[in-house]
Formats: sequence, structure tokens, C-alpha cells
Amino acid sequence: MAGAALFLALYAAMLAFAAYDDALAIAFNIPPLAALVFVLLAVLHENRRLLRKLAAEVDARIRLVGEVETRAAELERLRAEAQHLADHDVLTGILNRRAWFARATEVRPTAIALFDIDFFKAVNDTYGHPAGDAVLTEVAQRLGGMLGSDAVIGRLGGEEFGVLLSGSWDAAIAACRSAIDLIPAIPVLLSGGTLLTISASAGLAPWRPGPTRESSLARTYEDADRALYEAKESGRMRLVTYAGDAANAA
Repeated sequence: MAGAALFLALYAAMLAFAAYDDALAIAFNIPPLAALVFVLLAVLHENRRLLRKLAAEVDARIRLVGEVETRAAELERLRAEAQHLADHDVLTGILNRRAWFARATEVRPTAIALFDIDFFKAVNDTYGHPAGDAVLTEVAQRLGGMLGSDAVIGRLGGEEFGVLLSGSWDAAIAACRSAIDLIPAIPVLLSGGTLLTISASAGLAPWRPGPTRESSLARTYEDADRALYEAKESGRMRLVTYAGDAANAA
């Protein structure tokens, strides 16, 4: 009876694992000990099969996790590229107008400078828009090189560039004056080998405190714009500063 009970228990276990019907049918026609060994081997075989299946599922999930991480990294790269394109001028690679004004409300500049390329329309009319693009790109690079890594430079539209400056007022004047001198110092090489000498005018204004960052920005930008206008009207290729209610050549 004990042997029969053990066999029935093993049979029930076999049904729970995989219902080895054919194997157990054979077991009924062989001696009990041999049947027990046969059943145990069958159970062991099933366990190994289940372990292999589990290992395959784990490998598949690991691969799925790797694919998800790869896709997430690609999506993050695409998001960063889209953000860069949204914030930067396609031609010059510097901040566009929207992003520059946004940065102006985030950082704490001590002054704003506005640069405008002199007689830029004549460049486009005489040499074509590709030449104008080359001039814009070159001016952006020269401003970046002269004004330092702390300066926040943006193309505000057409041939006008905005610069957020930090540091002392005297340092801001010196940096802007150096940029005005450097821009015409080296002619721009156009396609076809033409060398074109260009110049720029600039208006510089110290940061004006206001009740909000936005109002301070608006006031300071207006002062710099007035100084730039004065620089253009008084002969171009010069820097004019605006402090208080007066514009002064620097």
C-alpha cells in the first residue's frame, strides 16, 4: 500500500509539472522501482526544460531593457537636437532672438551691447546673399572670440547682434571697443577669392534696475538701442555708450 501511495503521489506531481501521459503509461507496465526512477528522471527533465525556458525569458527581457534604454537615449539625443535648433540661429550657430531674450532674464548681466554691421544691405546687393551669409557668420565668430566665454551673444535679426556682458563697466567698454576694431582688421574671404573689408557699429548701456527682470531688460535694451542709433548716425564703425540720459562716444 505504501508503494502504491508513493506512486500515486509521484503521479500527481507529474501531472502538476507537465502531464507526461505517455511516460507514465509505460511506467505502469514495469517494476515499481524502475517506474519510480523513470518518473523522477521525467520530473528532472521537466525541471531542466522549465529552467531553460525561464533563462530564455530572462534573456529576452534583458534584451528588451537594452532596446528600451537605447531608444530612450536616442529620444533624448533627438530632444536635445530639437532644443538646440529651437534656441540657435541656423546660419551663425549662436542664440536666436527668442533664446537670447530668454537668457537675458535668467542671467545677471551688468551691461547690454548691440552690434550692427555697417552697410550690410550693400554687401547683399553687390555680392549676393551667400556673401552676406559669410559676413554674418564671420562677425558672429569674431564677436565670440573678442568678448569672451562669459558673454552671451545672439543674433537678434538681420545684421544685428545682442551681447549680455558681465564684469565691470570699464571692462565692457574695452571689450566692445576691441571688437569694433577687430571686425574690419581682417577682410572676409568670399567665395571666388574676393576679400571684403567690413565694419560694425555698437551701442552699449549699463544694466538698469527695475521692479522686475523683464522691465530691467526692456529699459537697458532701449538704452543700448539708442546708443547704437547714435553710433550709426554719427558716422558708423564706432562704439557709443548710453548712461543716464546721454549717449557718449567711447
